[in-house]
Amino acid sequence: MTEPTKFLSSRFLSASTLLGASVRNLQDESLSFGGLLGMGDKLFAIPWENFRVDAETERLVLDISKDRLKGAPGFDADHWPDFAERQPGP
Repeated sequence: MTEPTKFLSSRFLSASTLLGASVRNLQDESLSFGGLLGMGDKLFAIPWENFRVDAETERLVLDISKDRLKGAPGFDADHWPDFAERQPGP
């Protein structure tokens, strides 16, 4: 089994280091919803600039409460939104 690629720093990341990366909020809660073993998870389209990279713990940190995401519209891996369509802001 190959070793997972480590985060190099908060400035240099590759797509392979981000796939499956843990996303937590400031309260250190996991921001994963629904699903079992990665199937049926609720996904969210969040701009990259909203994340902070914690290279020490190899996590992405998002300043948002878990309850706010629970009620937010999301999508599943088989039904991605059309990002070319302009969506109204919050």
